[in-house]
Amino acid sequence: VSPVEDETQALKETTRLAREEDQYAIIFMTDDLAEKIDKQLEDLKKSIPLLPVIVIIPSHKGSLGLATLKMRKMVEKALGADILFSR
Repeated sequence: VSPVEDETQALKETTRLAREEDQYAIIFMTDDLAEKIDKQLEDLKKSIPLLPVIVIIPSHKGSLGLATLKMRKMVEKALGADILFSR
């Protein structure tokens, strides 16, 4: 657990954890914080190997829907269609 107080600390700590080779497989981050540093997280994901995976989870305030949106985009990119969330 690496508690942070703002988005600057969150990005710094996430970058540090992601760059520690073979130390972490998953980094969990609340969606309210991830939303604030979304662009930087995307850039970070492009610069690291497959692991660690950065997983967005709801905070104690509830979900903002960011994790669902990210999952939808990944499925569409992988399959070319929205098969999980189409109605």
